[in-house]
Amino acid sequence: MIEPTRLRDGRALAIRPLRRTDATQFNLFMKTVAAESSHTLRYPGQPEANADEIGARWESAADTGERLYLGALDGNALKGYLMCFRAFPDHPWMKHVGYFILMTLKEYWGTGLGRELLRGLDAHAVRTGLTKIEAGVRTDNPRALDLYLKCGFHIEGLRRHAALIDGAYRDEYYIAKFY
Repeated sequence: MIEPTRLRDGRALAIRPLRRTDATQFNLFMKTVAAESSHTLRYPGQPEANADEIGARWESAADTGERLYLGALDGNALKGYLMCFRAFPDHPWMKHVGYFILMTLKEYWGTGLGRELLRGLDAHAVRTGLTKIEAGVRTDNPRALDLYLKCGFHIEGLRRHAALIDGAYRDEYYIAKFY
């Protein structure tokens, strides 16, 4: 039994690797994330992923330990998600680098959920020998940038015009953390 993680607002969530049985909830989560924020690669109307394929991918990841699909759940409802993968798993000069994606529902912004998911990322990096974790974060997303900086990430660079949203270009920071 996984002990629930208590957030700053008192709510408790189970943070654990995602299982095949969570795949249907994943699509509902992604649909909500797309409607709530333009700070992810999710967008309204995006086709749903195949739940069987997602479940199989998560099962395979659990077997190999190379990828991390971490969920924050309230009962069966997915409230937060973190994925990490080796960018170039077979490349001798790049296999130490991982890339991550983090998303939480808007109702959980500012509750400490992102920090808890990043703790799971840290454990995964150490366990699998990743020595550098990278991500992109939009420059107009100060809440996320503040979280990442407080959790040991630093800004490595700027990707200009990384997104075009509602006719306005948005820049993105490259961030990284070393282990």
